[in-house]
Amino acid sequence: KLYTCKGKKVSGQGDYTSEGFVVLKGALFQKETTKSVHKYINDSRQLLIDQGTLIDNGDTYKLIEDTNFKSPSTAASCILGRSANGWSEWKNKEGKTLDEIERG
Repeated sequence: KLYTCKGKKVSGQGDYTSEGFVVLKGALFQKETTKSVHKYINDSRQLLIDQGTLIDNGDTYKLIEDTNFKSPSTAASCILGRSANGWSEWKNKEGKTLDEIERG
């Protein structure tokens, strides 16, 4: 089951697994993060940049390999560059949220 998380210029697809949330390669990440975003999110993004998994793509960053995040919210926050509830941000092609499908 694929889910999509979208922002203004950014979006990613991924899947909820027993290990967390896998964001598929090709996802576009917001370059700037909000001041209120948790330090953990900035640290997670910086680690991906340092590892070469998240590369400069002009006005966004691009994920170049499938990457596992500990939770849907961490994955969504990293993409959107702000605090985000992944259970409501990730949606399937019918527009149903991850929460509705996995918990509902």
